[in-house]
Amino acid sequence: MGNKQRLVSTCVKRVTPTKAKNVRSSASSAYVKRLKAALVKKEIYPCTIQQKAHIETSKAKPKPKDLAADARKRLESARFRYLNEKLYTTTSSEAWELFQEDPESFDVYHKGFKNQVLKWPVNPLDIIISDILKGPKHWVVADFGCGEAQMAQTIPNQVHSFDLVAANDKVTACDMASVPLAMKVVDVVVFCLSLMGSNIHDFLKEANRVLRIGYAICGGS
Repeated sequence: MGNKQRLVSTCVKRVTPTKAKNVRSSASSAYVKRLKAALVKKEIYPCTIQQKAHIETSKAKPKPKDLAADARKRLESARFRYLNEKLYTTTSSEAWELFQEDPESFDVYHKGFKNQVLKWPVNPLDIIISDILKGPKHWVVADFGCGEAQMAQTIPNQVHSFDLVAANDKVTACDMASVPLAMKVVDVVVFCLSLMGSNIHDFLKEANRVLRIGYAICGGS
C-alpha cells in the first residue's frame, strides 16, 4: 500500500498544473526573447525586409525625364567620340564631304567639344588671343579650324575664319588644305586644336602659301 501511495504521489507531482504552467511560461519567455533578437538583427520594425527594399528602391528610382536626359547625353557623347576619331583618321576632303552630307554632325561635334573645353584648366585659344593682342592691330590673321570664330569676335584685327562648316556668318566653310586666299596675304596663321586628319602636312603647306615671308604660325594643343 505504501508503495502505491508513493507512486500516486510521484505521478501527481509530475502533472501538477502549477509546474506545467511554469514550464509553458518559461518556454514562452525564451521564444519571445529569440523573436525580439531576430527582429533586431534583421531590422524588421514597421515593415518586412521586402517592403523596406521596395521603399528604398522607389526613393532612388530616377524620374523618366532624368532617364531621357541621361540617355540623350550619353548618345551625344558617343557621337562626339566617334566624330573626333573620324576627324583624326580621315583626310580633310573626306571630313569635308562627311559634314556637307550631314551638317548636324558638325553641331554635335562642336557641342561635345565645348563641353570638353569647360573641363580644362586653361583654353589654349585664350593664350593665343592674348599673344596676338600684344602685336600690332594691322596684322591679318587666318584662323584654320576656327569653330565658332571666337577669335574673330574677340580681337580687333582682320581675321579670316575657316572651318568645315560655317557655324555663323564670320566663318568660311572650306577644306583647310585649300582655303580661298591669295598667296602671302596674312601675317599670322592659327591652328588651335585643329591639326586633325591624316593629311595635316597639306594644312601646313597651305598655311605657308598664304603667309607673308617672315611671319608666324601659331598652334595650340
